Amino acid sequence: MRRLFPLPAGLLAAIVIAGCGGGGDGKSALDNALGYLPEDTPFAAALDTDLEGSQFKAGGEIVDKFPFGEQALESLKQQLGEDVDFEQDVKPLLGNPFVVGAPDAKSFTSDEETVFVGAIEAKDGDKLKELVERQDAKEVGEKEGAKLYEDNDDVFAINDDVLIVADSRETIEAALEQRKADDRMSEGTFGDALEQLSEDAALRVYSNVQGLLDADSSTEDARKVKWVDALRTLGLTASVQSGKVAIDFNLATDSGGLAEEDVPLASGSASPEVFPERGRISVGVRDPSQIYTFGLGAARAIDPEGTGEFETAISAIEQRLKVDREEDILDQLTGDVSVNFDIDGTFAARAEVKDAEAVQQTLRKIARGLPRFVRQGGDVLGVARRGPFFALADPGGTTVVFGVVNGDLIVSNNGERAGQMARLSSESVSGAEGAVVVNGDTEQIVGQALRRLGLQAAIGGAILTAPLGDLTGSLEADTDGIRGSLSQAID
Repeated sequence: MRRLFPLPAGLLAAIVIAGCGGGGDGKSALDNALGYLPEDTPFAAALDTDLEGSQFKAGGEIVDKFPFGEQALESLKQQLGEDVDFEQDVKPLLGNPFVVGAPDAKSFTSDEETVFVGAIEAKDGDKLKELVERQDAKEVGEKEGAKLYEDNDDVFAINDDVLIVADSRETIEAALEQRKADDRMSEGTFGDALEQLSEDAALRVYSNVQGLLDADSSTEDARKVKWVDALRTLGLTASVQSGKVAIDFNLATDSGGLAEEDVPLASGSASPEVFPERGRISVGVRDPSQIYTFGLGAARAIDPEGTGEFETAISAIEQRLKVDREEDILDQLTGDVSVNFDIDGTFAARAEVKDAEAVQQTLRKIARGLPRFVRQGGDVLGVARRGPFFALADPGGTTVVFGVVNGDLIVSNNGERAGQMARLSSESVSGAEGAVVVNGDTEQIVGQALRRLGLQAAIGGAILTAPLGDLTGSLEADTDGIRGSLSQAID
């Protein structure tokens, strides 16, 4: 028996080929497809299939920049089957959003097989019915006016011009009933979570975060944290533009009971600078003490006893080293911190401090006292002075290098990297907004990874990575939530 093209592999292949176009011309088509999910759905994604949209055209330009891109698309088309022609049979069906989601939170978070519903309103309903009639799918009944079909292990339904797919017949029948209910998912509810994000996106995702947390008993402790308990929805988009691919999201919170100190990141749109290095990922953080304060507060809320024991142990170390973590360390870190990462695990961090001389004195205390403190526990920690840096090392070879250079605190797990970090100049990240930024030369980073894995020659190496430009991103926080963006340039 021939498998019906659209279900499920053929339909997914066709949507990938379509490139997920932008905008579309019918909000009612989106609302119609969303209606097969309940209003409290934990997850819904809308994938545009408009072949004439700006997203598809930009996506085609990007595919052309990579070797084997056209071959990959042709391979997908071959999955449609010998008796299905993309241009004649599939293309007329596309243009409206394809929606896929989960009917309830418990099934979405459980370890059981995922329950899902997918729906798309065909642009040409007659072509859809014609395609179904030419296949060997078996009509097995009706539900709410829709015809039900089975083809081997696949099940689907046709309701007017809408194709509905699901993991089982039971799920499809429930979805058909849901479509006629008042408590169905709507374009309005979907759009509320994405209102600050672009409508012209290849993929738009909605998640009811509050519902997911409430349905999962393992999150009970996490919900003791005020900010976590205030989480409401997540909206996310993935879009293709001329010369780049971008992901944007908005994690929304109920700001009613929140203050700025309850938020994981420092509030505001001001962005830190980074110290970029070729072939390394740079991450910048404004006011890192906010992250520490939030983390400690969250730990106290979730596990007060364990956190108390931890703080007691830290206090004992502070007394032995004659160092106050709040006054001597955290209060000094109110500026920017930049961390550069290598794919081999080495890193180097550079932090602005309020009083460089005071920080240097604190480092001297740590370098003198920590080896003695560790030795009393039966371990060995060597210490050395290398120019402006102190270096601590254990017998296993793990090293921590730290010091103050040109008024900034430098910390690394490699002496050479520490020196390099101290000599770099800072730069702002283009388009970044908020307390966290990221920047990296993806071509160099991926190239290094391929070389380490010995795969550069096997998969084309530099030819494959040549179109990859800079990766940039940022996170902006306030009591209304956290908004983020990540953009990959394609040159």
